[in-house]
Amino acid sequence: SVRDDSEEMQDGDTTTVDYSSFPTIANGGAIYIGAELPFRGAAVDVTNTNSVGGSVLTVKYWEGASWASTSATDGTISAGDTFGVDGNVTWTVPALWKAASLLNIGETDLQASWSMDKLYWTRWETSAAFDTTTSVAQIRPLNRSTAYGELIEGQAFEQAIHTKGPGGFSV
Repeated sequence: SVRDDSEEMQDGDTTTVDYSSFPTIANGGAIYIGAELPFRGAAVDVTNTNSVGGSVLTVKYWEGASWASTSATDGTISAGDTFGVDGNVTWTVPALWKAASLLNIGETDLQASWSMDKLYWTRWETSAAFDTTTSVAQIRPLNRSTAYGELIEGQAFEQAIHTKGPGGFSV
């Protein structure tokens, strides 16, 4: 079944989302993560870990005509199991990444704000279904650049952060 976990994945609390027995792509299972700007990965806070042996995560991005592999580095692997520990899933930001809506891509026929938003989407697939107790508290975006700016001491800086709606992140 299709569901929108966007708010729960980025609200900063410890409430979990159930990913028990999350299926493979062949059985209709995929996690779609999108943002208004290209991003280099996501931090994953796994509450109840997956322990299915040899489960491998593949992250793909929309390049305009099809899904292409990001060659992601999975920092959630523990003993060969994806989502086996908290960690970052990262990749090099693809030059060919195209913004589109999941509705236009054809991944859903539901007409909701999350499916109609033109975002830079990734599709997360696993090689084996998760075990029956897997749950996740957070999946949060990682900035597309690690080259952060610096302010001199005493210099004021003010910024707003939007976690939903325009400028937000969708899971």
